[in-house]
Amino acid sequence: AAKERKQEAAKYRRFKFGLFSTMRLVLFEAVPSLTLTVAFFLIQVDKMDWLGKTKTIISTIMSGVVSISLGLYSYSCGWKGKITAALVFLFCLIPLVKMSFVFMCDSHIFSFFTFQCVPLESIEEAA
Repeated sequence: AAKERKQEAAKYRRFKFGLFSTMRLVLFEAVPSLTLTVAFFLIQVDKMDWLGKTKTIISTIMSGVVSISLGLYSYSCGWKGKITAALVFLFCLIPLVKMSFVFMCDSHIFSFFTFQCVPLESIEEAA
């Protein structure tokens, strides 16, 4: 029974450390930064040279991979950790998917609400 309690306490400490560090480093820092980087890239992609595009794409992918790997650490921390890992994966995946459509859409903007490219005409009308 004491061994079981000790294992449970270690699991709780790992979860607490993993949850707070994941939330601080990923959900409150990396994900907003990733989202803003992709948004600014989508707006400025036509004005960038190949080197700027390459650096932005590589930086964004690396940031997403590191964030997802931090989220996977939380996965081993019980059911709360699994929920945290799923949220991290979802919030990191959305900007990465949007970035993958940048060269497929004429407007460079992909909408998850309609799950299609935003028509260029609707962007010009809004401006």
